Amino acid sequence: AGQSKRNNQQQMAKRGEPAVVRNGAIDLRQLQATLSSAVEQDQRYNRENDAKFRAVAQKVQSYEEFENIVKASHIKPMTEDVTNLALGRSAAWNPSGRTRERMKEVDTVTITAPIPVVASTRGAMTDREFVRAWRALGRDAQKKCEMLLNTGAESLAQIFRAEISNGLLGEFLLVLSERKDSTPGDAVLAVLRAMATTGRFGLTLEFLSKAETDAGAAVFAALTELAGKESASFTAADVDACKKSFGL
Repeated sequence: AGQSKRNNQQQMAKRGEPAVVRNGAIDLRQLQATLSSAVEQDQRYNRENDAKFRAVAQKVQSYEEFENIVKASHIKPMTEDVTNLALGRSAAWNPSGRTRERMKEVDTVTITAPIPVVASTRGAMTDREFVRAWRALGRDAQKKCEMLLNTGAESLAQIFRAEISNGLLGEFLLVLSERKDSTPGDAVLAVLRAMATTGRFGLTLEFLSKAETDAGAAVFAALTELAGKESASFTAADVDACKKSFGL
């Protein structure tokens, strides 16, 4: 029996499987590690499988998009509000020892003024430049709303032509909802229409939280109310058409 047990352990080792029984006793640590590994593999399979079904439902345009969705299935949403982190300067994610020594010699630089919302020197603003300027405004909903409207629907569609990433769509809806009573309805509708034309928009909607979806519904409700006024430059049908593109 002892020889048979040793043979089984040797066969497991050849297959790359950890032996959980050593010298006739169960190695609890190894058993826990083996179970954890198996659970993680099952969870990864389920996440990737769900992502495949979601990609098919979204009718992605190419296999590359399908593959990217599956690869990103393991990414979890951030639980910490990074806009409140006090970052003194940029740093390498995984700096080498030599790099860390050089970084110690650099004085900390603190940003004391918001980054201005201006176009890039190359012409149109890039999505990274927009995100950097947006984050610099912190929690100021008024300034963020002004930034959206000043950028304009046409420029927003160009900036985010590939996709609205970094969870920005939800942030846009929350800001517009908070400022809906003091913002021109025609400008808001134009911005919403522009968002709906961006790449992978249907997939982006899938990642909205309930609060963000409710904020979007509130914005469209306010626009519908404005459409009923004689001074409105858009109709309720215009609002409904845009609302449907948001799945509301």
